[in-house]
Amino acid sequence: MPAIPRYLIGVLLLVVGLAALAGYAVHQSNPQGVLLYTPAPGEAPVYESGWRIGAILGLTGQGLLAGLALLVLQLLALGRPEQRQVAWFQPVQLAALTVVAVAGVGTLLVMLGG
Repeated sequence: MPAIPRYLIGVLLLVVGLAALAGYAVHQSNPQGVLLYTPAPGEAPVYESGWRIGAILGLTGQGLLAGLALLVLQLLALGRPEQRQVAWFQPVQLAALTVVAVAGVGTLLVMLGG
């Protein structure tokens, strides 16, 4: 079994660190927790840990940014005839990935907007 390269460990630590930083920021802005939904009259409100929500949003945002960066690089590779052998995906696959990326970014923006 091959060893995990050091740069990959560094990238994973960076991702986890940024997610923890996002969790910390959300927790500091909402120390009581994040209100998940407004309950019916007479029911107790439901809160979730700011750490958890921030970490989930941080990981989701990082994944979407990485996916968008890959998408842009692949589009650039397909745009140049001398670079087409470098492209991993065909144009139809890139179109599908674009739809998924736009839907993911839209979902993240809706989540952040409340």
